Amino acid sequence: MPNREHIEMDTAFRQLLRKMSNEWTKCVDRSFSKSQFLILEILSKEGPQKISSLADALFITAGAVTGMSDKLIASGFSERIRTEEDRRCVYLAITEEGRQMVASMGAYRHNIIERMLQGLTDEDMSNMTRIFSHMINNLDADEPSDKK
Repeated sequence: MPNREHIEMDTAFRQLLRKMSNEWTKCVDRSFSKSQFLILEILSKEGPQKISSLADALFITAGAVTGMSDKLIASGFSERIRTEEDRRCVYLAITEEGRQMVASMGAYRHNIIERMLQGLTDEDMSNMTRIFSHMINNLDADEPSDKK
């Protein structure tokens, strides 16, 4: 059974996630998700990508990326392109409108992060990074032997 500190940490973490999500939706239409922004950000930084590569980078299914890609294309933020070498291979690329959205939302995200981290020392942030990495590693590890 979780102790009081676990419950308090879990509550604080869920509250932080909720507040971060609310900050995101203040700036963008609810139909434009954080995952769609991350797709555009990857396309902006790395160039055209296969759906499967985007799915791997975002830890989601290719089907989910396809659905988001359809919305990004309909909004004019991205486009599908084919290579001359293999016309069967389809890539997703960012448009100029998409680049403008990445710049705008990137600045907004930076502002949120600056506000969120205000007053924390470099040591605090280093400790948070270490703790988050440790938690991720715990979740990535094989199941504990008592659950096998």
